[in-house]
Amino acid sequence: MSTSKSISRKRGSDSSLNKSESKKRVVDDFDAGFSSDFKDIMSALRQIKEKAHKDGQKRIEEIISSVASEIRSKIDQLNSKLVKDRQDFAKAYSENLTECGNFLEHETAKIKEVYEKFYKEKGVNFESMLNLGVFEKFSVDKDKEKGDSFEGMRDASHNIKENKKRMLMRNEQLETTEKNLISEQEKFCAEQIAKLVVSLEKEKQDDKTFSILKITLCSFLVNASDEDFLPDD
Repeated sequence: MSTSKSISRKRGSDSSLNKSESKKRVVDDFDAGFSSDFKDIMSALRQIKEKAHKDGQKRIEEIISSVASEIRSKIDQLNSKLVKDRQDFAKAYSENLTECGNFLEHETAKIKEVYEKFYKEKGVNFESMLNLGVFEKFSVDKDKEKGDSFEGMRDASHNIKENKKRMLMRNEQLETTEKNLISEQEKFCAEQIAKLVVSLEKEKQDDKTFSILKITLCSFLVNASDEDFLPDD
């Protein structure tokens, strides 16, 4: 009877030992499998991170390139307009000077012709009288033809002054327009740069969010207990 009980206890002890060893092997096998799975997960995360980083860099480069291209286009358009406006003004100014010069030359020739005729009739040399300053002493009221010529000279002088005034006003308007256009361009550039900063910050935040997700997942996997992953009996 004693022998039977001893054998029974031994069998029970062997059974408990076998069960304990079996469970230990299951745990060891699971730990090995979990470690392998964990490494696979981390490797996958790294690959995703690298790809996301490359994609992020590409997006950042595209964003910067797009904004720079748009700003450059606006600057080129503004520069072309300013150059054209200045060229138009220079052309108008040149034509105005030529017109005034031609008109003045024409009126001067008319006056010279009148006085040459007048002094010829009087038997006096025009050039000598001109050098003596007699030219200014004759009243335009004494001769209708001379009066018309002097009137033409006064008109020429008046036209030159008026044209000069108009050109100065046009130049002031052009300068004001240029300042406004440049101010608008500066505002546009500032807005585009602000948008660029927001886009870059968003890309940076997305990258930070991914890093936080990775850290959280790693922390969860490392801190998880073995019992959480043990298979059911």
